[in-house]
Amino acid sequence: MPILLPKAGWGVIFAQSDKDRLPDLKEALKPLLQLRQSQTTFYYEFDHDAARGWVGYPNGLAAVADEPISATDLFLAQNGAVPGDPADPKKVPYYLLIVGDPAAVPYEFQIQLAVVYAVGRIYFETLDEYRQYAQSVVAAAQAENRRARAATFFGTANKNDNPTNRSAVELVAPLATALTAQYADWSIRSMVGPGQSGEGTVGHGAWRGADAGLALYGDPWHGLYQR
Repeated sequence: MPILLPKAGWGVIFAQSDKDRLPDLKEALKPLLQLRQSQTTFYYEFDHDAARGWVGYPNGLAAVADEPISATDLFLAQNGAVPGDPADPKKVPYYLLIVGDPAAVPYEFQIQLAVVYAVGRIYFETLDEYRQYAQSVVAAAQAENRRARAATFFGTANKNDNPTNRSAVELVAPLATALTAQYADWSIRSMVGPGQSGEGTVGHGAWRGADAGLALYGDPWHGLYQR
């Protein structure tokens, strides 16, 4: 079952390297931050804490009992969470957004957090781009004319091509079946197997699925071509 935002909580992690421009970043992201704060009781901004210092992504690593500690474990420990334990929204919420350049906040940090948490990341070169992103997310969340809850999963299965046949049978088809059973309020269609090679109008129509107003479209993109 999906973990609901109001109970799971939401937090944004800022990098210590962005400390000097933190006020500007927060101002640019203000519409998004306000939206998430209104959606959950457990809302956190991980940056500078008056009592504890920097509690977002740290610069460099620390040591505990003369042993090096990863940035992930340090972040969790600073915020009262135990690495590997289930998410406790009173300490570190389940949904986390990293704001920062991968050069400053390595993907390793994100991947290690994602073992337990649902982690995303945004990074733009300008404040205007951050502002545009925040505004677009809020606009989509508040839109009256949302896309219908419809999804198509397209699996190519080319003749004498084991990779596309396996991905169609072992990945795309089971995924569509599982989601159909789990989300009864969605209309989910799968186009899998021979004939879904992208060579005819059926395959081409699925590839252009977004034009049909789908909310979600997925395919493994192996062995698909347009002519």
